[in-house]
Amino acid sequence: MVAQPSWIPTRSIPTNPNTRPNIDQDPAVERGRITHPATRLWAQLFNVRYRMLLVSLTNSLLLSEPYQDDRANPTPRGHLRDWTFLQMRGEGLSGLKGIAKLLTEKPLRETPEPDTPVHAGPPFELPYTFAIPDDEHSRWRLHLALLDTSGKLLSRIRGSGESGALLDELDSIDASLRLIVHDRLATT
Repeated sequence: MVAQPSWIPTRSIPTNPNTRPNIDQDPAVERGRITHPATRLWAQLFNVRYRMLLVSLTNSLLLSEPYQDDRANPTPRGHLRDWTFLQMRGEGLSGLKGIAKLLTEKPLRETPEPDTPVHAGPPFELPYTFAIPDDEHSRWRLHLALLDTSGKLLSRIRGSGESGALLDELDSIDASLRLIVHDRLATT
């Protein structure tokens, strides 16, 4: 008889976590569907912030201004570049890294099922479109729409009883980016 290990070096997470709203006929997709209400909100927030990262990266590459002004202060393009790296790497709790780590600690299902992973994971679900507006003003409006969506999800997460430093950090990051977006919208 083989002894069961007392320590397993990985978390029980699905191969393909997803936020699909309805039961899927594909067993592999269904196995990774996040149904726990609070966890699902975090996964949706992860997806929105992943899209924010992609839009920020694209917009920073489309802008023709330098990354810094004459006094070495970041331009809006520089802020987008910096924000993109912050989202990828994360500092402190923030960024996709912080949300991904939290998701691997959250339950996948409201009611656990046999042979289903215990914890959720970062879904990395791509948006339904990658269309980025051609004109700069509309790209900044897209940033604002994504910030609004992130803000609504953060409020819903708090409304579900969640709190903590990660939520506060995300609010702070969004507030500083929102100032940059509003300033740029006023000048384009």
